[in-house]
Amino acid sequence: DDSECAAPSGAPSRCPVERARASDTVSDAAAFLAREADTACASRSGLGSRRSSRRPLAAVVATCGLSVHAVLEGLALGLRASPGDFAVICATIGVHKAFASLALGAVLADGPTARVRRVATLAFCSATPVGIVVGSALLVSTTCVVIAPVGAFSAGSLMWVALHEVISPATSRSDVAPVLLATWLGFIAMTLLAVWV
Repeated sequence: DDSECAAPSGAPSRCPVERARASDTVSDAAAFLAREADTACASRSGLGSRRSSRRPLAAVVATCGLSVHAVLEGLALGLRASPGDFAVICATIGVHKAFASLALGAVLADGPTARVRRVATLAFCSATPVGIVVGSALLVSTTCVVIAPVGAFSAGSLMWVALHEVISPATSRSDVAPVLLATWLGFIAMTLLAVWV
């Protein structure tokens, strides 16, 4: 009815039908935005769950590999009777421990819970002192038999972590040339360090 849409003089008014249509439009827009927000949140949570499902495994593997490697370093340090050899190996372990802790921290910083981070940090920090105590208590002949298989396990674990968790994500970026250059420089530096030590 036209009389329903008539407005008093000097006062703006809108037809109830128009007001209903405007209200429906606003409601539809709000519902659309809510659905889009729910979809975006679901996609982000799904991606986060896939990432978080991989991170605990990487944290466990990295902690085991680096801890076993640190135990072997402690064994080598505990078996040295010469003060000169002890000082050289202790300095080498200190430098290596710094880079190993950075590698482990990079894996632990993205994904695991605070409890997993605390346990992994405690295991990694106590590995070298435990190796020193065990190395001091064991004979050289017995230790040589143990070091070969355990060292192979440690090296394989570290290679898995380096290839799948550090190098592979870094090479998926657009500027891959600096990453490859830094990787090869790291390989060369560690090779020269192994020859020198």
